[in-house]
Amino acid sequence: MVINRRRLMTYLIAFPLTRVLPSLETIGYGVISANKINSQYFISIDSGRKASQIPIKFQPHGILLTKPDQLIVIGKRPSDLLAVVDLKNKRVSKTIHLPYGRHFWGHAVIDTDSQSLYATEYDFENETSIISEWSLNDLKQKSFFQSHGISGHDLIISENTLICANGGFLTSPEFGRMILSEEVTSSLSVIDKGNYNLIASVKPPENHMSFRHLCQTKDTVFVGLQNKTKQYYKNETTIAALDKSSMKLTSVVTQNDGNKGYITSITNFKDQFIVATSHVNNSIYFIDAKTNSVLKVVNEQSPQGIQVVKDKMYITVENGILEIDDELNYQAKSLPHIGFWQNHCLT
Repeated sequence: MVINRRRLMTYLIAFPLTRVLPSLETIGYGVISANKINSQYFISIDSGRKASQIPIKFQPHGILLTKPDQLIVIGKRPSDLLAVVDLKNKRVSKTIHLPYGRHFWGHAVIDTDSQSLYATEYDFENETSIISEWSLNDLKQKSFFQSHGISGHDLIISENTLICANGGFLTSPEFGRMILSEEVTSSLSVIDKGNYNLIASVKPPENHMSFRHLCQTKDTVFVGLQNKTKQYYKNETTIAALDKSSMKLTSVVTQNDGNKGYITSITNFKDQFIVATSHVNNSIYFIDAKTNSVLKVVNEQSPQGIQVVKDKMYITVENGILEIDDELNYQAKSLPHIGFWQNHCLT
């Protein structure tokens, strides 16, 4: 085996190996992420000592744990498929197709109070962005309502509200992932969970940017944005913070290097740090969750999904997985990765 020593030393300086990584089997199944090997998609379960690949018939996006041994996987836009994955037996146990004329936008959130699953969809027959409500028990659709914006993507629950990131552009299964809108009209919708009425709507700092992914603390919603246009701009807000009380949106990370602004995943780590990845710009951002200040930016090839397991955080990168503790110490998992990670891990 040929070792690139310059690459190795750069890696060790950036990510000091402080101890041997324990098996993730001791803290659950391990890192669970969407994966692609050749032309086939999988749900990858990486314990640190071995990796299992569960075949899935569509491109996965959002991944949720609904039971100790069960996942729900939402198809990436404009898929009309949702899968139930049996972790114990490592198989897809059920696949749900949306009615013709609708497709998923890739994400869902669980409401433990009502035992419901909320998923973002687009009704392209009626040209309406909707949020559908499903029973967690049997995955029957109970109702749906407007997202109060164009193309709802990620969503979170904050007390008695749903907060939805409306991307602001349209697609259709007939044209794959092609963006059909001439311009982006993105917004954050704050929706009353009881009557589905719109409480507030917030626009991005720059009109061409698209709200994509969300995480939160008690007082703040953090938003990852993406440039969905074909143009490059000098100043783009890629991470923003929404104060829940005032509904004021503040830029946290502004990209001004002329590269395309793009946040892949964003996660709250123990209410201490907000961590975000950009596989487009090969960057990982660490933000103080209380002050909203950027603590550091780390360069790593193609960082994608983020998963928190107890007191550790795991980030999928081109060559494997990084482990990060609550003091932001790094170490690399030694298990070689086969395939190409997709955008998200289990949330």
